[in-house]
Amino acid sequence: MQTTALTLSLICEWYDMWWLYTNDVTRATLVEKMNQYPSVFRLNSEAQLRSMFSALVTLYDNGGGRVTLKSLLDELALPEPLAKRLRRLLSNGAAIAEQIKKIRHSLIAHRSDKHTYSDAYVEAGITPNRIGRIITISCTVYNSLARTSSAPIFLRKHYARTEMLKLIQRIDV
Repeated sequence: MQTTALTLSLICEWYDMWWLYTNDVTRATLVEKMNQYPSVFRLNSEAQLRSMFSALVTLYDNGGGRVTLKSLLDELALPEPLAKRLRRLLSNGAAIAEQIKKIRHSLIAHRSDKHTYSDAYVEAGITPNRIGRIITISCTVYNSLARTSSAPIFLRKHYARTEMLKLIQRIDV
């Protein structure tokens, strides 16, 4: 459970940082400053995205012997109504994880000049909001499992995005 909590923490931070660089609202206010250091911000954004996709897929990996949210659920003796609700959530998360696997495959594992990011997102049928959705599902399932197993509840106490915004705002244009 502790490793899963750490993985979720990292996924949330990577998503927040990637979304900070990517979303139209934030980007519009920061792009001039970010353009002063284009390699840093482009590479950082790419690193956040790749790390997030790789870690997310591990939470839903169907291979045997891996610690996933489903394997944690299967290990705990939960009341049936709760177990049923969590299985339904995991099913929704697994469908999104399949989309993320497609992106990871085409953009990261087997990068091809035939795929742009836009093409890969369209081909996989995923949006940034769906990525946020799988993260929310994963945190909800983990916290439900943690409450029944005396594991620590996953609470976001720190947001790297806040510190990065402060740092970018200090760049003189």
